[in-house]
This record gives sequence, C-alpha cells and structure tokens, in this order.
Amino acid sequence: MTISPTIERLNHGFVLPPQYDQKTKRRYHRGLDLFDLSYNRGDLDQAQYTAALKLRKHYEGSLGRDVRTVEDFTNELRDLDGVPAQTYHSDKIVEVRKAIRGETWRLLEKALDGCERLDKLGQFILKITNAKKARHYARREMQQGMDQLVKLWGLALHPPTR
Repeated sequence: MTISPTIERLNHGFVLPPQYDQKTKRRYHRGLDLFDLSYNRGDLDQAQYTAALKLRKHYEGSLGRDVRTVEDFTNELRDLDGVPAQTYHSDKIVEVRKAIRGETWRLLEKALDGCERLDKLGQFILKITNAKKARHYARREMQQGMDQLVKLWGLALHPPTR
C-alpha cells in the first residue's frame, strides 16, 4: 500500500510528479497550492511569486510550523533576534494585514488555507456567480495583493507592468 494523491488531484494538476527522497528512501508527491498553479499558468510574475512564497512562509510560521529551509536547518529552533520564531512570523502577518485591504486579504488567506481554484475563491469571497468572471476578478485581486507585498517588502526595483 502506498500513500499518494487521489486520481482527481493528479488529473487536475494539483501535485507534481512523484520524486524520490534520498533521506527517507521513498517516493513523495509535492502538492501545488494556488500560488504555484498561478505562477505556472502565467498569472503571477516572478516578483509576485516571490512575495507569495514569502507570505506563505510567514503564514505557516505564524501557525507554529517549522518553516526553516534546508540551508538554515539545525537541530534546535532558535529565536530570531531575541524574538520567538512564531511571534516574528505573526508580526509579519499583522504587517501584511495592515497593508492589504479586506477582500484581497480574505482571498489570499483562503488561498493560504488550501483553496486551489480562483473561480471558487471569486465566487465565495467576491460573491460573483459566473465562474469565468469570478476567476478573472479573483486573479486581479490576487495580483493586486501580491503587487502590494512586492512594494511592502521591496522585492522589485520597478513597479510590475500591467
């Protein structure tokens, strides 16, 4: 018996093809979230995607998860400049929450919680019944939110073109 994603998730492209982990000596599937899928479709540019990855790291860190990368991984969790890691990430989320307006933040938060489809987000958050319009407006809101994060965190030297 193996643990793998459902056939539906594989067919919709929500996971990467199986890879082999040298440490645990087993295959694994890495799931793609909305930000990964949007970047792969061309809905997000490189700076916006970098902001999305940073947002995801702070969001998961604020929940108390270990978000260290392989390069900074040690056997102990250390405080960041005297501040506990979870508090540091929570402060960053508060900073983001102040910079991004209501609907856009709600949309990004739902995406961070695991929603993988822009049309569903548009229908739920923006209250648009037409799936095509919901996807369009949700994509626009996500891009605007990422543009604000790019500006907030100084991830690009020039404003995104659109």
